[in-house]
Amino acid sequence: MLEEPIPFPRFFMHDLFAWKDSYARHILCFMSLLCFALALSACGSHFSKSGVLEKDVYGGRLGLSDIALSPDGHLVLVEYKDREKNQRGYALLDWRSGNLTKLPAFPVQEASFSPDGKYLIATSFDRIQKVDLATLQVTQASGDHPSGFGEYSQYEVPAVQPGSNNILYSRGYPKHLVLLNPSDRSEQIVLDGKNGFYAISKPNFIASDEVVFSAMAPHNPELNAWAKSKNIQDTGFGIYRLKFGHMPQPAFDEIYNHSAAIQNQNRLLFSTVGNISVSQDGHRVAFVDFSETDPNLQGHYNYEIYLDEDGRIKQMTNLKSHLCCMTMSADGSTIAFGSDPTRTMTHDLYVLDLRTGEIHPMLLAQRFEHSPDFN
Repeated sequence: MLEEPIPFPRFFMHDLFAWKDSYARHILCFMSLLCFALALSACGSHFSKSGVLEKDVYGGRLGLSDIALSPDGHLVLVEYKDREKNQRGYALLDWRSGNLTKLPAFPVQEASFSPDGKYLIATSFDRIQKVDLATLQVTQASGDHPSGFGEYSQYEVPAVQPGSNNILYSRGYPKHLVLLNPSDRSEQIVLDGKNGFYAISKPNFIASDEVVFSAMAPHNPELNAWAKSKNIQDTGFGIYRLKFGHMPQPAFDEIYNHSAAIQNQNRLLFSTVGNISVSQDGHRVAFVDFSETDPNLQGHYNYEIYLDEDGRIKQMTNLKSHLCCMTMSADGSTIAFGSDPTRTMTHDLYVLDLRTGEIHPMLLAQRFEHSPDFN
């Protein structure tokens, strides 16, 4: 997801270890760190031997760290990483035909499809770029650096507004959401710092002026109280809906009621809802949580993909595996994700066709390792 491994978040360490004068608070720090690690595990993250945080789909020399789906679910955007050369790049996979296309090299942090599927928007730390999928031409869509947010001033988690070319992205600390008009580079803050969060996932547009996202540790006291009522730790993610011009509100309460049932049945201490993805009409929400039947099998936490359709939740997989990078297409027809059934950090890409219920393995790890285009 990032060009370099992410150090453990500085704000989080500061908040925890400012309490070091109390033994009890040391215990709380340890428990919070454990909760944070488990929440990251649900999103496909892990700690390297040097203690830095990495998020990789595959365990080979050529691995992946991000997945996105075209609005119609036909194309999968995969970010691969060459561990030996410390380089990253993107490729497009037509999962039905198997056609794999390498994209031009350019600095990238995260990427998303436009609502019409004709181009990509990609962020790096200091700019936003547009990739035309017909010509593969890369152009800059933003200024060279967002201003006014000090050391946390960088472009993150981009999404394109339906009905326009405007780009929504996150920046600053606490995390703001900003709407950028690439034509004149003007900006509008749609989520300010007082109602911001420690971390925000990629927003999902459900209307031209409304998004759904998951986020960590809300600054707003009312939202913070709601998160605590749902057993969401400061290191866990809640789901929020934001209509531009209003405060963010808790969303999809039934997902946390479902998670609470899994917690109670299996004596778990906290909510572990991981990454979410929402269809553009807002009727379908895909999310990752512990398995209903075997959340802890032989010492390994097991995750599954669930679908919330108009308030009715159904478990869509029975993998009993480590999952990561789950995302759903805007039309709600397709889910792509990484799965690691052998627990060797060698995830491979899978596609779940929601029209048939079939899961299709893509075997990309082998293709990346043996293709001269990527090797």
